[in-house]
Amino acid sequence: DWYCRYVSIRQGINARRFTNKLPRNTLRVPWLLSIFPDAQFIHIIRDGRAVVRSMIRVMERQGKQDRTLADFARPPGWQEYYQADPYEAHARQWAGIEDTVQEDLSKVSAERVYRAKYEEFILDTRGIMRAMCSQFGLRSDDDAVACYPEHLENRNSKWPTECTSEQIETMRPWVTPLLLKYG
Repeated sequence: DWYCRYVSIRQGINARRFTNKLPRNTLRVPWLLSIFPDAQFIHIIRDGRAVVRSMIRVMERQGKQDRTLADFARPPGWQEYYQADPYEAHARQWAGIEDTVQEDLSKVSAERVYRAKYEEFILDTRGIMRAMCSQFGLRSDDDAVACYPEHLENRNSKWPTECTSEQIETMRPWVTPLLLKYG
């Protein structure tokens, strides 16, 4: 409540809720709950291979190939692999983040957590937003969801053509078990 009042004053808007999509907060669920005990969480899980390729693409654009994990979220145990091959390091990083957030969110009541698969979200953005808004007690009528696009660009289609077979094999031991577990 105090943060919404702060945002309201600072931004000059009447905020009763706020959304934060900072990836590092994926690893801070217990801390967020200590500050915002009524917090609601949206977790969109994306194919780890696409996430890994996206992280590496960001590093390449920034010229940071030598800093394997760059400024991305670092799950417990990251020190064990941060100097590994970038595809291995980022695959393990993604797996560590997913394991951590899944474990942390399993301790939050189900009505306060909305989960969606990225692949479903991009195909039916309005439908997912309608369901999420409905679950969290927000407006979910046609007018409310009309501001969202019907679908989003599929960013998962790049990794198969941008990754070599060796890079895909390097990711497999860490990504495949979670893809099977979380769909």
